[in-house]
Formats: sequence, structure tokens, C-alpha cells
Amino acid sequence: MKTEMGPYVLRRRLGFGGMSLVFVAYDGTLEREVALKVLNEDYSGDRERVEQFEREAKLMAAVSHPNVVQVYTVGQAFGRYYIAMELVSGSSLDALLEEKGALPEDEVIAIALQTVDGLQAAASAGLLHRDVKPGNILIDEDGIAKISDFGLSLLTDGGSVRSSEIWATPYYVPPETLLSEEEDHRSDIYALGASLYHALAGKPPIRTKELKTDILREEKRRVTPLNKLAPWLCEETVEVVRR
Repeated sequence: MKTEMGPYVLRRRLGFGGMSLVFVAYDGTLEREVALKVLNEDYSGDRERVEQFEREAKLMAAVSHPNVVQVYTVGQAFGRYYIAMELVSGSSLDALLEEKGALPEDEVIAIALQTVDGLQAAASAGLLHRDVKPGNILIDEDGIAKISDFGLSLLTDGGSVRSSEIWATPYYVPPETLLSEEEDHRSDIYALGASLYHALAGKPPIRTKELKTDILREEKRRVTPLNKLAPWLCEETVEVVRR
């Protein structure tokens, strides 16, 4: 198989999603490893998806912050589009939850504060992330949290925005997204709150993976209070997540 994408040499697959695959690749010019996100072959001939992929790179590049994954460049090889990004040498919050279950309160608070800083930087650039979840919060070997994957992001210019498509993760998606209503920075805060609930309780705030809007909306009205699942948490932490 082809292992070279422009100036990058693919070393191993790191992950995959609905529209793309991510590889660890070597940049021979700058002699460093990068994360190379490659658009799936099925979408490489779809002009709309290609434009969305290129837009993701531009949106990420617009945010320069230690708590947001940095974009280096975009390119094309063998008819496949790619984004070269900072390689975070650590794990995702999602992987940590899979391995350990509920995480210590002080560890989650540290991750939360850094994620908020990253989201603030995105909001200051006029961006709504729209897919905040444990899998998109990366933790490097020094414990620094970095927000990744701006594939669903939209420009808000400090206001609100309405999307024509619903692409979301059921556990964390805010109700306004399900209702195709206008979204703003509070939508990202809701998704962060749901992610922190999962990290502190070891379980997501809802249990269903059902994608039907009415079922999800009802589930989100019946979230078990965090202090019932994790009675060891301090009241202030519980209140912040609930809010």
C-alpha cells in the first residue's frame, strides 16, 4: 500500500471516524512526527465533503492556543485530502475512562479548566466546536489537555448559528442541536458538562445510544443527579456540572 502522503511517511494508524482516518506520520523535512488526518476514499470525490474537510483545517488554524491541537498544513496525494496536525503524545479522556472508569475529582477539574481555556480561545475566534466529548479532549504526557477535531465546527462571529445537519454524539449533544435550533457557546458548555459528568461518575449522563430525537430529549430530562452516582464529590463540583 502507499505509505507516502506528500512529504509525510505513514507509520501507523492512530484512529478513524465517520469521514476520515488518522495516522501517525513522519515529516522528513522538519524531522518530527505529526498526526495526519486523511479524508476517507468514499468522500474524496464528494466536493461538499472535501470543502468541509478543508474548512475544518482553516477553522483549527484560526485558533492558536496551548489547549487546542495545532494545524500545520493541508494537502492532497493520490486523490486523497489530508490535514497535518500536532501529534499529542498521550491519550484521550475517552481512553482514560475506558481504562480507569471514574477519574479523581482534582484530575477532572484540571482537565476541565484547560478545556474551558481552549473553548474560550475558539469562541474568541468566532468558533463553535459542536462536538465536545471525551474522545475529542486529548491529554498529553505532561497532563496538558488539548481540544481536537473541529470537523463539525461553525463560525458564529460571537453570536448564534443554526446547522442544516445534525451530526452529534448522543451522550453529549445539547438539546438545541437535537431540535435544530440556534446554537451558541453555551452549546459547547453543555457538551463539556456532559463530558465532565462522565469523567466524574464513570458513566455518561444518559445510557441510550438511540439516535431518535424524541427519545434523546426525554432521556436528557431524566439525568440521574451526579451526587447520587458519585457521593464522594464536593458540592461545588456537583453544582458546576449540573449547571
